[in-house]
Amino acid sequence: FPANITLTSQPDIAAMFTVNDENNDGNTWVYETGSWTKNYVSANTDDNVEMDDYLCTPYLHLQAGYYLANFKTCGKNNTYELGYVTNRHLQASTFVKLAEISGDTSSVPGDHKIVVVITAEGDYAFSVHHTGRYTDSSYYNNVTMGGFELAEQPLLPGTATALEGIA
Repeated sequence: FPANITLTSQPDIAAMFTVNDENNDGNTWVYETGSWTKNYVSANTDDNVEMDDYLCTPYLHLQAGYYLANFKTCGKNNTYELGYVTNRHLQASTFVKLAEISGDTSSVPGDHKIVVVITAEGDYAFSVHHTGRYTDSSYYNNVTMGGFELAEQPLLPGTATALEGIA
């Protein structure tokens, strides 16, 4: 810890991820190992199919506190959610959504940084949930995850409690 998973340079880590095809339609996350890229990709080949597929990291044992999660994802013309699960085998029922990316404009994995509040010590796996349908060219019909980072996030000193002196 801090966690730093870069699938391009750590392909052996990919085997530790968990995939769940929640709607059992056969479209789901696959690990691509092209000559220049190694990423997880959730491909939708039919615009009549509503995606419902989860991909999550290995478990990270976390203490209660604040963390900065960085999902390295993209999904041009797609919609997906970023979050965490407490059970990698029951992703849909334990998924906690942290952010939703709707109609992503990028075709190259970029940083999506989110401050995460963990209220209880335990094992957490961070997840990308591909939802919706693709809406444009068949060339851009997938969501890609290229890596994930997690680091402790210190709180800023002092907390605003009320505005004073405003007439």
